[in-house]
Amino acid sequence: MCKSIGCEPYYEPYVELAVTVFKTQDKVLVDSLKSFLTLLPSSQCIEGVLVTAIYQLAETGPETCRWLLGNPSYLEPEFDVIQFSMGSVSTWLQNQGFVLNQDFWFEPIGQLHLNEKIQAAVIATDLSDGPLLLEEMFIHSQRLSQ
Repeated sequence: MCKSIGCEPYYEPYVELAVTVFKTQDKVLVDSLKSFLTLLPSSQCIEGVLVTAIYQLAETGPETCRWLLGNPSYLEPEFDVIQFSMGSVSTWLQNQGFVLNQDFWFEPIGQLHLNEKIQAAVIATDLSDGPLLLEEMFIHSQRLSQ
């Protein structure tokens, strides 16, 4: 369900459409989807639909989620995947007790850097205990930093 301010539950069909389009992994269809979503009343609702679809894909289609994270420009300017990923990973790591800009930091392009302490702790952590979206984002951020 779209949880953005001012977006109502009847936007669920838009989320379902976004999930279906994303599963095709076709940039042309993603562009068409973004054009179609301009029918929604605000950019916040468009972003809400895209975010909700990504969360659903993290649970039901991790390969598609990885594809979206690997092609962040496909959702721009409506949704900044890199900023969203950085924020989500940062929140998760801070909730684990790590300190931003001390234990981990991001480069402007979204590359995640971990100090040795956090690398060992994260490797020892079973990421599958957390939400799959965070796992996918963390894996993607790790690929960027290599």
